[in-house]
Amino acid sequence: MQTRFCPMEFASQDTAFPISALKVRSSLNLFLTCPRLPQPNYGFRAHSRSNMNKAGLVDRIAASAGVSKTQATAMIEALIDSISSAIKKGERVTLVGFGTFAISHHKARNGRNPQTGDSITLPARRAARFSPSLKLKKVVNRK
Repeated sequence: MQTRFCPMEFASQDTAFPISALKVRSSLNLFLTCPRLPQPNYGFRAHSRSNMNKAGLVDRIAASAGVSKTQATAMIEALIDSISSAIKKGERVTLVGFGTFAISHHKARNGRNPQTGDSITLPARRAARFSPSLKLKKVVNRK
């Protein structure tokens, strides 16, 4: 059975936990070991799979294309450099069936410093943007 540690204030008079469930984790913190509560199902599985990093992508490309990992790494680097330089120039990069990389322009605006509450001016900036294609959206949504 999986367990998780809940803060002491989590336990209310409505919940009955056995005394044996209490464990002292440190001299300062007292935690309550409680059974995992049922999680609501929103129709998707959050964190059901691990994240893929660059090394994992290199492995997949090398296996599917039948090339070495060094060549796959060079391919990925070339792709990233090409997309980065193109959107830096203000061009849009469209990969049919995948999506579009572009630059979005944000105007200068007034903001607030959360520590002091003072009003500050945030400068105008450019940000990279990715818009997925309809085909990618269908793949993600399994339609």
